[in-house]
Amino acid sequence: MKKAIVLALMYAFVFQFVALFLGYVIFYGYAHFAHTEVNNTAFLLFTLLTSYVFTFIYLYKKGYVHNDHKLYALVSARFLGVTLAVGLSAIAWVSFLMSYLTFLPNWITDASERLMTNPLGIFAIALAAPFIEELVFRGGVLKELLKRYRPWTAIVMSALIFGIIHINPIQVVGGISIGLLLGWLYYKTRSILPSTMLHVVNNSLAVYEYIHYGENSDEWANNLNIAVLIVVLVITALILIAGIRWLNKTTYTPVHTSASALP
Repeated sequence: MKKAIVLALMYAFVFQFVALFLGYVIFYGYAHFAHTEVNNTAFLLFTLLTSYVFTFIYLYKKGYVHNDHKLYALVSARFLGVTLAVGLSAIAWVSFLMSYLTFLPNWITDASERLMTNPLGIFAIALAAPFIEELVFRGGVLKELLKRYRPWTAIVMSALIFGIIHINPIQVVGGISIGLLLGWLYYKTRSILPSTMLHVVNNSLAVYEYIHYGENSDEWANNLNIAVLIVVLVITALILIAGIRWLNKTTYTPVHTSASALP
């Protein structure tokens, strides 16, 4: 448990604080001597990407990146296809439920806007963040928790840590919800490939919705005809149930290991 907490805290606070300090020295120092204003978007991107680099180096030194030969194990096209269908259905339901949680504050609206309207920011959110966070929370945190706790206990704990570590209230709810599925996929395969794929899809959809619909992107359910909404929810619920049943019954065998259905 201690290792899991340390990993989460190193990623969410220590490395981001160090990157923030470096960014402050570099950007504000330059602005002071050049008598110009700080480019807040560049400052934000530097801080974010630098924290990812520090995190990756730390994970590498601790053996979480290269010592586990199962971590990047390939999965079959069928397994990935069903995983994608289940993931999209789960995202639809989480998004639907969150459309009624508009009372929760969003503390990073300005930062999100800056990142989602910048090509490098989109890369950071849609690709870099999912990869690093899957290494940290599934390849590190959950891996450590599975050594000490029963599977579902470890999965729930890792999802709670994953959600809470985001701090931003609206992201905490979504993070815990999707974290359960991501954690379960890691437990099934011991590979971060399926969970990273869904994480990329989830973040990419968030970016797409923000670009096209703005700050009200989470309220899509309120804009649908009630009949259409019911059909969408029923279909995605059926896909979610059938897909999870299939994945749970399927014994997937990564390189030199195996994972069976949850007890």
